[in-house]
Amino acid sequence: MVVGSNFMPTYAINQLEMFQPDTFNITRIDEELSWAENLGMNTMRVFLHDLLYQQDATGFKQRLDTFLGVCDKHGIRPLLVIFDSCWDPLPKLGKQHAPWPGVHNSGWVQSPGAAALTDSSQYPRLETYVKDLVGTFANDARILGWDVWNEPDNGGGGDYNTNPSNKTAYVNLLLPQVFQWARSVNPIQPLTSPLWTGFYNSPLYETEFIQLNYSDVISFHGLNGGTVASISNTFENNDITSYISKSNSNCAGVLIGYVAKAEFGQGSSTDWYWYNGDKSGFTNWASGNPINDQSSFCAVLNQANGQWTSQSCDISVCQLCQINLI
Repeated sequence: MVVGSNFMPTYAINQLEMFQPDTFNITRIDEELSWAENLGMNTMRVFLHDLLYQQDATGFKQRLDTFLGVCDKHGIRPLLVIFDSCWDPLPKLGKQHAPWPGVHNSGWVQSPGAAALTDSSQYPRLETYVKDLVGTFANDARILGWDVWNEPDNGGGGDYNTNPSNKTAYVNLLLPQVFQWARSVNPIQPLTSPLWTGFYNSPLYETEFIQLNYSDVISFHGLNGGTVASISNTFENNDITSYISKSNSNCAGVLIGYVAKAEFGQGSSTDWYWYNGDKSGFTNWASGNPINDQSSFCAVLNQANGQWTSQSCDISVCQLCQINLI
């Protein structure tokens, strides 16, 4: 099972301040990643920036390599974000302004900024950045994957009035190229770009079709509170089993949100809990389960009979998620 968060060290207001040579603080990063390790986390989503590469390509890649070494020390494989459409569209190198208290993401910056996004003469520079960055680390097992563009069709957010009015049109032109640039250097890591807006039954827009068609792994942002499902009683267990059998899926079983604390290094293989905090004591284990070994820490519901078996959290299996609508 992959468990983590977005990561930004406490000394940095944004991607630039995290990695710029004058502010890059690997000692602080090391300490904070140790906290994540102690919490049982094994990944972090880490944002990069094209201006860091433009400023000093060699130095930036060296600092990223140093960062990956510290991640590896703590058993963390990051998902590296290449571009991002959120917040300030006018990023600038150098000293960043101080945080504005009480303002969400008061110093976060887009990559590429509005100037580069709307200027096709800068696309060769962006192509070089993507190909060299991904190519340099294409065979690096310390990296979990590449998030090629975070929330690409995000309008920006905040009170900025400098986002281009037709921003999404530029994104839809560039996003397929970014996937192609990254894929052209044959990375061993998968490529993705997260969907982030709407509900499960919302219509898809052009950007989302691009994301789904080009991604190796489908990722999304559960901004409405979705989580791996919990099961409180026999009725729910039977209802879920019936739903799976009628869903026309190829799922022989589905991962549910019942996990041994040992998966996160916080308990034994016999100490289980609901991942979303549900206090239900209901279980429906098949005979001989859960297996008391050193790897079978996740519960899988069998589509045929609704019984649960304990399996490795790293297996490839369908997942059952839930969302609270009220």
